[in-house]
Amino acid sequence: MKPHTPPAHELELLFREVEETLRPMPALLDLELPLATVIGDIHGDWHSYRSAMDRREGSIVFLGDIVDRGQHSVEVLTSIFHMLLRSPGEVFLLRGNHETREVNQRWGFKEELLTKYGEKHGPFLWAQANRVFDQLPLCAVLNRSFFLAHGGISEGIARVGDLRRTRKEVRGKAEGLIWNDTQEGAQRYRYVPNTYRGRGYR
Repeated sequence: MKPHTPPAHELELLFREVEETLRPMPALLDLELPLATVIGDIHGDWHSYRSAMDRREGSIVFLGDIVDRGQHSVEVLTSIFHMLLRSPGEVFLLRGNHETREVNQRWGFKEELLTKYGEKHGPFLWAQANRVFDQLPLCAVLNRSFFLAHGGISEGIARVGDLRRTRKEVRGKAEGLIWNDTQEGAQRYRYVPNTYRGRGYR
């Protein structure tokens, strides 16, 4: 299957519908799925995305970083958004650090929209896409056993109940859910500044 680039008016309508669909969702999703495929960073790579779709089993949970770096962020994002609308309760998308304005204006998504839709539609579609990203859940608990997030547990969050009170705003304690990395060779449980990324902790 080849990637399909939708016209600007179709993309605008899709973004509006997905934003309204995501708005009532909490920051933390409680998912009970008999069988699920969990998919990490796609980064606009259509081939990797289609390969993952061909191998999927059951429901799908995307862990964010859908856009940037690859050449087909628009097409991958459009396909996932259509699945979200077509199969509610089966397809879920969490927010990654590339689903933020500060990152995707630098790493390719904004430029891709400008290239494909021009100065007339590109800036508006970029702003609209980021309003959709603002409504994405930040993490999920799968089958009461697995914690899913693009990043990791934030400092100051000791239990799942703390996450149930978290807003979808990416700041404060919630920031680590999309930015934190693991720390290799750590001998004890502690947080240190993530100097590699410049944000979050390790």
